[in-house]
Amino acid sequence: MTDKQEPKRGSLRPAIEARGALSVGEAIDYLNVGRTKIYAEMQSGRLPYRKIGRKTLILKAEADAYLQALPTGLGSPVGEQRHKDEPSAPETHA
Repeated sequence: MTDKQEPKRGSLRPAIEARGALSVGEAIDYLNVGRTKIYAEMQSGRLPYRKIGRKTLILKAEADAYLQALPTGLGSPVGEQRHKDEPSAPETHA
């Protein structure tokens, strides 16, 4: 955990993992993406957010759902290597 995420001495704010909602800055740290990407995802509707006056909040449950909805990495699972002479996808002939 970085110093940013640890509550300050005497602070009553829980750690990011225990919060119900995140500020944009906290969401950047939690999702490990940049500010521009966060705003682009919010603008597209892929990352829902709430407004309280001028403050923008992202519910932690929605941040978790956003992460789960991201596509998985491409490539072979760990330990499985494809050989050069093996086809990458089954070929169908009509």
